[in-house]
Amino acid sequence: MYITDSNVLIIEHSIPVNLLLTQYLKRMGFSKILVCGTAESGIKTFEGLALEKRDPIVFLGYHLPDNTADGLI
Repeated sequence: MYITDSNVLIIEHSIPVNLLLTQYLKRMGFSKILVCGTAESGIKTFEGLALEKRDPIVFLGYHLPDNTADGLI
């Protein structure tokens, strides 16, 4: 299994940051990219992936509309 076969979860509310990071990851070969704009949706998505034994690589923005990275971690 290659690292690019991994799921990637981006938790960030900034649309431009999400677009740039997604494009960059796709150019690197990643195809399973999920984007969440809030801490709550990020937690739910992460839990769903973990239950399916598909642990993601996570990119976490610091300031989210409903929490901070410190609070989320």
